[in-house]
Amino acid sequence: EGSAWVSVVGGTTAGPLSTSTCGPVESGGKSPDLLIVSDLPLQGELAGFARPLVDAIRFVLRRHGFRAGSYAVGYQPCDDSTAQAAGWNLVKCVSNARAHAAAKQVVAVIGPYNSGCAQWELPITNRATNGPVPVISPSNSYAGLTRESRSNVRPEEPGSLYPTGVRHYFRVIADDEVQGVAAA
Repeated sequence: EGSAWVSVVGGTTAGPLSTSTCGPVESGGKSPDLLIVSDLPLQGELAGFARPLVDAIRFVLRRHGFRAGSYAVGYQPCDDSTAQAAGWNLVKCVSNARAHAAAKQVVAVIGPYNSGCAQWELPITNRATNGPVPVISPSNSYAGLTRESRSNVRPEEPGSLYPTGVRHYFRVIADDEVQGVAAA
């Protein structure tokens, strides 16, 4: 009562992703053969951490002339947050993952920032049209995304996150349990 729910849903099977969820494609003036997307919270309290990641991705791609070997590479930043939630949003995470999985040009996802969003996105990107889309997170720390642990929220994790049986996810930081041991 007194409020409205709005969701942005949709995807594409070719070309860039929906600009209602994602920013414009950057490719150094070239028509990209391949597309790298980021899936980060660009609104709310975590935007201050996520926006420098977007800038870093742009920096690296510019430095390499938006090329990977003989391929022209495009980059498209996508937002998995809403202003109302002040962070990641389940509907946007699922919608983004479906769009990433359906877009034939997408060859990698950088993100998501939040482990909760990753739990929803990984099974979707694992079943992508052209095979699992590699997902590389700069910040997920939930152990259940990569290994069995007593702290897993669901006992079937991580297997349930990879329905095709192919692991397509990589994190670049230690999980919560390893961080705890290191801190101790």
